[in-house]
Amino acid sequence: MKTKTKIALGVLAAAALAVACWRLAPPAAEPAPGPQEAPASEQPAEQQEEPDGLTERQRELQARYDGPLEETLAFLEASTWSTPNESASLSFEPGAYAERSAGAEEARVPFAVELATTSVARDSGAVITRQTLVLDVGEGTSLLYFDTVTAADGSVSYSLTSDGFAHAQTYLWVSPAREVAVEGLGEEMLSLVDGRGDLLAQRLSEYCALYYPTASAATFNGQATVSWDEGTVSFSLALDTRTRPDIPVTYDKSTLDFMVGKGAHR
Repeated sequence: MKTKTKIALGVLAAAALAVACWRLAPPAAEPAPGPQEAPASEQPAEQQEEPDGLTERQRELQARYDGPLEETLAFLEASTWSTPNESASLSFEPGAYAERSAGAEEARVPFAVELATTSVARDSGAVITRQTLVLDVGEGTSLLYFDTVTAADGSVSYSLTSDGFAHAQTYLWVSPAREVAVEGLGEEMLSLVDGRGDLLAQRLSEYCALYYPTASAATFNGQATVSWDEGTVSFSLALDTRTRPDIPVTYDKSTLDFMVGKGAHR
């Protein structure tokens, strides 16, 4: 019979633990099949995908990019995007974008820009510059609207809108928090996780960089469940984002590491 113990830990002075987060580089693409291997599918050559998910036609479109379009895509790739309610995030990489939500699978879409146009409008003293990008997404096209709004006071905001997005129709540019502090951990809780508070902050920062890029702090709720049979300690951390989601965390005493997010509480 498995034994689990729920522990309500005393609230001690909170010690903020922070660590810089980073993004892992994507794994190297596997080499294309050799000339003696059979093709992976019977699709026309222009629709066959390369290891990175791009079709031959998408590669041809990429080769035609001009300077202004490359600058626009570079801005999208260097920026962090989130829904207004901070329930999902969007990121760009060369040739693809990815949507992430804590309650859903990652939606990654390889694309190439087929056509780009720009229009300018004025509204209540603000200047709205809209770039309309026609995206080739492999089995069709979708429209991406990139709006830059310059207000009368000089402030600038950016948004992306597309019916092709999976988790939301509109994403806003946000300033990401590069470090996430873990607050409310006392000596009792730190002893349960073998004093590895710095590693907890690191794992949480990595998780938030993908799903909650605006989070800057998380607070321990004072309760932990210990499974003596499995050698785990499970608890939750409340983020300081608008919706204040509770993020499940499990510490494994056999690996001395943390699992954060969906699936952490088994």
